Amino acid sequence: MSSVREYTTQVAGTRYRQDEIARCHDGHDVTLIRNPENEHDENAIEVWAGELHIGFNPRDMKEVWAAWMDEGAEFEASIGEFLPPSGGTRFIGVVLDVVVSDAS
Repeated sequence: MSSVREYTTQVAGTRYRQDEIARCHDGHDVTLIRNPENEHDENAIEVWAGELHIGFNPRDMKEVWAAWMDEGAEFEASIGEFLPPSGGTRFIGVVLDVVVSDAS
């Protein structure tokens, strides 16, 4: 029996992807791509909106999600909302809505 989990989480590294994010919209489907070859983080998961690389896995879930991906879990994700600049920053943030289904 498979289980389904739902998450709402913020994308990491968006400050470096503002031009790409500006081309996205609410509800935009995104793909989460596991990248164990990343030189900075073996648990890295890239976030792509079509051809646009908009950031990386959320820091709070990266190890768990990486393990689930390695085990064959399926991830469906979309942009839930954009966060306006705050706290002295001028960068727009991105929040994802994510559904994870265990491997069958």
